[in-house]
Amino acid sequence: MKFKSAEGAQWNTAALFYVFLTYCLGWWLLISATGLFGWLLGSLIIGHSMIIAAYLIHECAHNTIFKSNQDNARLGSLLGWIC
Repeated sequence: MKFKSAEGAQWNTAALFYVFLTYCLGWWLLISATGLFGWLLGSLIIGHSMIIAAYLIHECAHNTIFKSNQDNARLGSLLGWIC
């Protein structure tokens, strides 16, 4: 998988890392939280990761993340599971 540009590679990698990290963290908070605060925080974190994932799906639909259309489609499908 080759990114379309070197600058885009840095930003897109950071965004993808953020999405997967916060999605996992949010679910961990939902599962392990004992109080209302942990549940609310986990819900907000998951919601934000889903919003960023939706923006990335939009970019994949325009084939602006990777050079290959197939790579953009695969990433869009993966992010679709998060959304």
